[in-house]
Amino acid sequence: MKKKSFSWYFLILVLCIGVLTTFSGCGSGPLNAPKDFTIDSKGAFSFKGVSGANMYRIDVYLTKYISNGTISKDAQIACTANVAQSKGTVKGTASSVKALPYGNYTAVITSVPKSGSKRTKSEAVFSSAFTRSGSLSVPAISVTKNNWGATIKLTDDACKNYLEKEGAYSFKYQVFSDEACTKMVTEGTFGKDITHNPNAAPGPNAINYNNASVDFAVAEGQATSYWVKCMAVGNTELKVTDSEWSKAVKVDIDGKKPENNSPFGPPAGQ
Repeated sequence: MKKKSFSWYFLILVLCIGVLTTFSGCGSGPLNAPKDFTIDSKGAFSFKGVSGANMYRIDVYLTKYISNGTISKDAQIACTANVAQSKGTVKGTASSVKALPYGNYTAVITSVPKSGSKRTKSEAVFSSAFTRSGSLSVPAISVTKNNWGATIKLTDDACKNYLEKEGAYSFKYQVFSDEACTKMVTEGTFGKDITHNPNAAPGPNAINYNNASVDFAVAEGQATSYWVKCMAVGNTELKVTDSEWSKAVKVDIDGKKPENNSPFGPPAGQ
């Protein structure tokens, strides 16, 4: 009888351990957070999963929005990846990371409970910062005559490309009085803070992007034809390299004084 009693007690103990193990994710309160989370600039990630999670969520932010383990209230999620539940070491690739514009990023991962569960998501675990870098593409520009000289403008497609794929930094331009581009008349920079303008009025003259153009002026009596080149300026800290210079775009200017009787127009920039 003693042996039978011992066997029953042992069986009950084993069953209890099994039940506790199975339902260790039950109850209330936050789930345990994933551990040893890493992610690189190509989206390859690794972390240790936890019991009770239904899935894991990875959110990526520009690093400038994160300070001392806190996400700024005005931060925008750059991209997101959902990872299915798994225990042990979990590895995979968040493909959306490879499409991010150049810049410094930090990823945040949380354990997410099942819908209807009394458990809540875990505290956030932050990755080390990683950098998306590369070479900028050659800017596409238009150059049109205005009342005091000409306006150099990035095309809407170019602006869209820089903002969505490469990151907007700034642009250099050079103006020449000869087709061989050996006699430079003026030069400058523009476009440091290009932004999309969602409220642009429709039409051929719509300003769909702010800070995407610059004016240059010429003195009365200067040559009537000019050739303009432009390049995108990179960022050494982020390992983003300059683009090559664009092909020269010709613009014809009459060389007359502007209506305000000044040989030069208003300050460059928009």
